[in-house]
Amino acid sequence: EEKAQPDSPASPAEEEGKEEAADSAEGEAEAAGGEEAGGEAAEAAADPGAQAEVAEAKKPQKWTCSSCGAKNFAVVTECHKCGSRRPSEAEANLMAERDAAKAEVGTIMDDFLRLQADLQNYRRQHNESMVRAQQLGRQDALRQLVPLVEDITEAVEPPADMAETEKPLFDSYSLLFNKVADAYGKFGVDVMETAVGEKFDQLKHRKVEEREAPGDEAPGTILEVLKTGWNVDGRVLIPSEVAIVASPEPEPEEEEEEEEE
Repeated sequence: EEKAQPDSPASPAEEEGKEEAADSAEGEAEAAGGEEAGGEAAEAAADPGAQAEVAEAKKPQKWTCSSCGAKNFAVVTECHKCGSRRPSEAEANLMAERDAAKAEVGTIMDDFLRLQADLQNYRRQHNESMVRAQQLGRQDALRQLVPLVEDITEAVEPPADMAETEKPLFDSYSLLFNKVADAYGKFGVDVMETAVGEKFDQLKHRKVEEREAPGDEAPGTILEVLKTGWNVDGRVLIPSEVAIVASPEPEPEEEEEEEEE
């Protein structure tokens, strides 16, 4: 068997070649690193926001005291306010997680309170709408019954030529009609008081006629109540029909003729 021959020592020329190759590779690596650093520097110089981020990252970060919450400079190891030691990295991470959790809980609570306020506003508006709908429905029903009450009021007036034998029957019907009218009044319906001489109010009155003033009454003065109005719970149910003093007609403008000289 042949024995392995030991490697022969490299010649000085070979050693010099290896050193040149190593120097060349190191120079290429440095050039590549220089180009990359130069590219990053050029990119940071072109972007002012990136420059600000780089400058902010290089600043020493202040640390927060775990006891009193005061901010302290990075170079100090004790809190300037309470004297507590600087927290370790693990403690600082726990404090950051705690602060983030507090901020998230605060945001959730704000959203919850906002939703609660919206719900309360919805309930209030819903209740107001229901009450308003009930009032409008009640007013509409009572408005339909007003002609019946007016007919009952006219019916209970005794006729002038009524015989004595008819009076007991008339009184019994009148008693029944009055009970119906009284029941109607329990719903808050009453007659609107409208007097001659009052000023016309378009919310309470309905103009049916306009007449010339018999005296020195001002325009819009009520001269006669043609039909009685009705109120319900202090609000106008049916306006009174009235005749008022007419407004004066505007005088025609006189046309001035220009004289030709």
